[in-house]
Amino acid sequence: MLLSTSDFVFLTASWGPTADPLIGERELRLMSEKAVLVNVADGRLINEEALLAALESESIAGAGLDVAAAGTPTAGHPLASAKNCVLTPYVAARTEEADDAVAQFVVENIVDTLNGKTPQGLVEVIDFPKAGDPAFWSSQMAPRD
Repeated sequence: MLLSTSDFVFLTASWGPTADPLIGERELRLMSEKAVLVNVADGRLINEEALLAALESESIAGAGLDVAAAGTPTAGHPLASAKNCVLTPYVAARTEEADDAVAQFVVENIVDTLNGKTPQGLVEVIDFPKAGDPAFWSSQMAPRD
């Protein structure tokens, strides 16, 4: 239902080594003709052949990709020929302001750590089911014991 009712679909997920693409022919068919697919995570999350077909047939409005399955998208990439697709070479989050904020965050965490404080932004690692495991798509998804 989410794909069929969304005007924009943003992919920010990590790639699993045994996972099939999250977005393929089936998922693209579920999207509306006015939907735009944006991927700033990992190019392998999208079946690029299916995306090119969807863009050429205009079954979705467009796509914006900062990544490609084979690495940095280039002018020779097959999706570069689609008039409704924007490719950027891994620069979606690279702005001067973002770089400054990251540098400041890192320096503050180093100072905090040296002063015996807990650094900010720590992420608790949880072992969720892997893609391909039936529990991966379950609404009851929970960490494994």
